[in-house]
Amino acid sequence: MTVKKDSLIKDRMSDKLITLSKDDKLADALLITCSKDVRHIPIVEDNKLIGLISDRDIKRNLPTRSDEASVWDVMEQVKIEEIMIRQVLTISKESTLREAALVMMREKVNALPVVDEDMVLLGIITTEDILWDFIVD
Repeated sequence: MTVKKDSLIKDRMSDKLITLSKDDKLADALLITCSKDVRHIPIVEDNKLIGLISDRDIKRNLPTRSDEASVWDVMEQVKIEEIMIRQVLTISKESTLREAALVMMREKVNALPVVDEDMVLLGIITTEDILWDFIVD
């Protein structure tokens, strides 16, 4: 098996993204992760990356059932900005998959938003995308 150390992010990243804004709700994020089979949702404002939310962040913030309100009503009140990761690790589209893999391993993350020098969101690279590079010729 040949390891493709020089494959570029731009050749393997996902660029058809589903994004949310900071004013969207926890319920919106839950619906997206369940219906679109995505695990990471970039949070954007004016096309610029301002945060990230993962399926684990969503699960960690799901309310428990209470007598005062339904779970769904509570999720409709929690804004994404209250639970999103603000200090997001990012990568350039000209970086290599090897560089992305090293960052992911070192920082224990499974996705890196791909941005330009102005933090405009261009795509996202995940551990799954990197693994596909080793499988597909």
